[in-house]
Amino acid sequence: PTNRNRDESDWHQHAEALRKRFRRLIVVGSLVIGDLVTGLVALTVSKLGLSLLSDLPIEAQQLPVTVLILIFFCVRLYTGCGPSPYERFRLRTIGILCFVVLNLLIALSSTKLGPLLVMSFLQGVLLLVSGHYTELLIRAVLIRLDLWGAPTALVGCNCHNKRLAHLLLQQPALGLNPVGFVTVYPELSPDPTVPLSVIGTSRHPLAAQSRIEVAIFSSAEDLAKVTGDNQEWMSSCEVLLLEDVHDLQSLWL
Repeated sequence: PTNRNRDESDWHQHAEALRKRFRRLIVVGSLVIGDLVTGLVALTVSKLGLSLLSDLPIEAQQLPVTVLILIFFCVRLYTGCGPSPYERFRLRTIGILCFVVLNLLIALSSTKLGPLLVMSFLQGVLLLVSGHYTELLIRAVLIRLDLWGAPTALVGCNCHNKRLAHLLLQQPALGLNPVGFVTVYPELSPDPTVPLSVIGTSRHPLAAQSRIEVAIFSSAEDLAKVTGDNQEWMSSCEVLLLEDVHDLQSLWL
């Protein structure tokens, strides 16, 4: 029984390590698959509508759904690290608008303008609504599996970062999963009231073990001190300077 329990524990640790390692790939892959499915359905429905409203055959020329996926990559909808739901909706709208306009320009030479405008509108609405609600479902599943949010370290154990930690813990849809604090001044005793544990100092953080993807600084002085020390662990992180919790909306909205 002891060996069996040890083997199960090792297997769970290995599975957890793989899950953390491929978190971003899983998130991006899930979003892409969802958009591919909804995009194919929306384009098929729009083609059927176009064939009913005009004398064009159903094989009327349109861009493939893969072009939409490429546009979403270009507008950074598939970073695997946030942003907030509002910002994601804005980016999705921009991407779909670009795709619909390109489709409109391609079909304009061989299609009457009236039916084409109606179908372009229908196509845009279908892509936006179906894509948005599909993403809501995917995001809910990934949040439940603890995969949606990028592992985030809060650099500095101050009141500002305490409020930020509470906010991120309460709103996992923001795409940042706080895993702990990194102290800048290890000679100072950490605040015992912080909602997360201290995972290390700026010189010796547990970033490698935690696979930190984002590091948030609450002051320019702390950022200058840590970067001045030429910390290698920051080279693999996205660094954000957030001197006011309310600025989180401007960063991710």
